[in-house]
Amino acid sequence: GGKSWRKNARIIEGDLEADASYEDAVLIVKGNVSGKLDSSAGSVHILGDLRGTLNLTTSASVVIAGSIAPDASLTSPGSLDVFVGGDVHGTIDCGESQFIWIHGDLPGTVKTGSPKISLHVMGDYSGAIQPRDEPALLYVDIRGFAHSASMKAIYRFKYTEFKASVRFSDQPPGFYPKRSIMNLTNNWVIHNQRTSEP
Repeated sequence: GGKSWRKNARIIEGDLEADASYEDAVLIVKGNVSGKLDSSAGSVHILGDLRGTLNLTTSASVVIAGSIAPDASLTSPGSLDVFVGGDVHGTIDCGESQFIWIHGDLPGTVKTGSPKISLHVMGDYSGAIQPRDEPALLYVDIRGFAHSASMKAIYRFKYTEFKASVRFSDQPPGFYPKRSIMNLTNNWVIHNQRTSEP
């Protein structure tokens, strides 16, 4: 039935402040996570902010309704599907494929795995995107503002393939970098020019 998942779920009412380790298939925290949380769950829902550390021992789907605070981190050796309802000030670190949707800004860090990473940022990007180990396939969609210098920093890692779409940047609309206009595997497009974040 519709409630059968509850048999394998651990539901924590309120904030989780102390260090903890859980092996349940589904983990739901109805508040903030402030300590170190180790989990082998395939599905983790945090209904507040991640203010501490979430260490996953396997591939997982993660929903964080709030933000990832500075110095906070989400790590996994496997693949990750992540939704963050707020901003990412801390770090998302994944060893394998990632699908990441950030509903706010990304001033923090995303360490990319392999073979493929898809990253959507609905707000502004001012952080760092870098490979955890070897560069792989990276696809980025930024709906807010990103400095051209930030995009060049990603480009310099020489991903196997890097494609990005940037809604607002400090350069005129077009494909970048200009000197590699014929490079079909590593480039980004700017749609609108703006001097800086509003």
